[in-house]
Amino acid sequence: MFATTAADLAVLVPSTLLLAMAGLALIAALVGALKEITRGPLVLGPIFAFAVALSNMTLLGLGPFFWSLVIGVGVSLLLERESWRRLRAEAAGSGEATDRPVLG
Repeated sequence: MFATTAADLAVLVPSTLLLAMAGLALIAALVGALKEITRGPLVLGPIFAFAVALSNMTLLGLGPFFWSLVIGVGVSLLLERESWRRLRAEAAGSGEATDRPVLG
């Protein structure tokens, strides 16, 4: 019933503003999806890694997938330092390092 009115209103709003509003509306869904994907204490690093991987960022001849790893790990180390330490302590306490075969 109101579809034609809503479509007419969308034409009146500048496209840049409409895209910005749509992007802001999707932030919560994106964060929720990434939390569900990671299911861990580190969330900000994967979010930044995902955003960089989707970009066209090329620096020093290296593409976005390399930089997504570097920036994602860097953000986690800087902003989620306590969670990073907790994960390392849990891994050391559970004996994960001794379960792996020793090469060489």
